[in-house]
Amino acid sequence: MLLNIRYQITEVERVGEHTSQHLQRDAQLRPIRIVREPCGKGAAANRFRYYGIFTAPSDAAHTVDGMMRGHIVREVNPHFKPKALYWDGNTALV
Repeated sequence: MLLNIRYQITEVERVGEHTSQHLQRDAQLRPIRIVREPCGKGAAANRFRYYGIFTAPSDAAHTVDGMMRGHIVREVNPHFKPKALYWDGNTALV
């Protein structure tokens, strides 16, 4: 399963005299693991935000041991069906 992800790259753009920001890039990456977090309390506890753990591209800015975490946007990934995954707690191995 390939997911469309937007991640920050190491290239930095100057925004102002004393400020800068990382540029972003879009990519299709295969997740290693998918993590879900509840949106809130009450009825919102049954709704989730989804994050994927991916092997980081060479230009990714924030990596840990060659891995990065990316938010899965459902509008960009209509083929992503979390109910079809096997969940062990709040983690699914792909």
